Amino acid sequence: MVAFLLATSYTSSPLKLEYSALGDVTIFISYGPVLVGLSFIVQAGYFDWIAIYYALPTTIINTAVMHINNSRDAITDVQAGVRTIANFIGPQNCFYLLLIYYCTAFLILPLISIEMDSFMVLLPLITIPKAYIICKKF
Repeated sequence: MVAFLLATSYTSSPLKLEYSALGDVTIFISYGPVLVGLSFIVQAGYFDWIAIYYALPTTIINTAVMHINNSRDAITDVQAGVRTIANFIGPQNCFYLLLIYYCTAFLILPLISIEMDSFMVLLPLITIPKAYIICKKF
């Protein structure tokens, strides 16, 4: 129910979360704790915070993708009356926020790898060069 409300309230009345600079937060919550937590409950039959922790890198990257889109559309969003984090913080700070998103996601992976005692968790780190290229073009 929470996921449905967040998803429908992203652009729909009465909340229109995207239009009040809460789009990034909504995406983070919807595609992270809510989606992963509920999926874990359905599959395992109980809740465990570790599922949320393990999903953090993917959740952060999803939020980064939304941030890139919002940053690209910042000028037209202002003209359309859409308020995003990108509108509020400006282009330079958007770049820094993108770096924070990527670095945080990539720094969590080794922690999960150590905890799980598995090097396979580090496989997504092969995308660092692509993230570097995206940041360089930003």
